[in-house]
Amino acid sequence: GLLYAAGLSVRPSPAKALIHYIMAAIGGSIWARMALGYRYWAGISLTANCERSLDYYRLVANAVANEVQMSGGTVIQRVRLLDEVDNPGYNSGILDNDLIEYYQLLAEKGDVQAQVGLGQLHYQGGRGVAQDHQKALHYFLQAADAGNPLAMAFLGRIYLEG
Repeated sequence: GLLYAAGLSVRPSPAKALIHYIMAAIGGSIWARMALGYRYWAGISLTANCERSLDYYRLVANAVANEVQMSGGTVIQRVRLLDEVDNPGYNSGILDNDLIEYYQLLAEKGDVQAQVGLGQLHYQGGRGVAQDHQKALHYFLQAADAGNPLAMAFLGRIYLEG
């Protein structure tokens, strides 16, 4: 469908593109279903039809959801502890104590990313957390023992600077 829609190596033909998209969608192609969802939404070579568009987008969403592997728990997005390093001025206030305690719990359970994040937070200080190289060393050692290269780099820096 894409070749006919864009005219890549063939003469552009919206009708042939539509036929190929429909056949591929019937065959289960997620990409073709996405293309048809968009074409129905935007009215490209078809009469605009939001309901039909939504039908195709739902098929895609269900297919993607079925491919996602769950680890047994709920899916969460972690808050980065040091966002201001990447985005100065963004969310640069004092960190909520509950958030720090949450990361400490994760670190105690062996979460390497939490260990590295807490190590960086204590190493650099800021956002309401006092600089504490002993705590930083503790978290970096845990993460380094698990093989984390960033933690190893911070340990090297700590040892170099004394």
